[in-house]
Amino acid sequence: MAMRQKYMAELEAMNQDVIRMSTCIEEAIEKSVTVLKTMDLKEANKIIVNDDIIDEMEREIRRECIRILAKQQPVAKDLRRVTAILRMISDIERIADHCADISEYVILLAKEDKLPMPDKIDDMFLKMKEMVVGAIDSFVSEDVDKAGFVQKSDQVVDDYFDNILNELCE
Repeated sequence: MAMRQKYMAELEAMNQDVIRMSTCIEEAIEKSVTVLKTMDLKEANKIIVNDDIIDEMEREIRRECIRILAKQQPVAKDLRRVTAILRMISDIERIADHCADISEYVILLAKEDKLPMPDKIDDMFLKMKEMVVGAIDSFVSEDVDKAGFVQKSDQVVDDYFDNILNELCE
């Protein structure tokens, strides 16, 4: 296999790894909502374990990015792709941490009286999932407009969070 073909195959393999990692985070978001509603301790613990798996995925992809940067010295579009992957996996891993945090709170709160679920929690989680899917889709398709949609959606999620926080405080 020619060097360029091998290099392109490595980049494509990294793209597939990012897509797999993203699929895991989509599932973690869905399960976090369910766990929050049902207070299912078994599922909460699974989310925490899966966070460790996502952490390992991030480390593996990061190592591969660094290896490609060191050995292939990509430029222009390829360099932007590798640096985008580094940024994305860091953000995905952080989302996984938040899902694990929610699960840890569920485990702590399971002993307490059941609290009413905030009104817009489903909407917020749905928008978060849309953002993850949109971010990955825009990355894979290299669609700047889709990336812009994701960026605008961030404020919507922040607003949901602020409203939910206020509702809980009241």
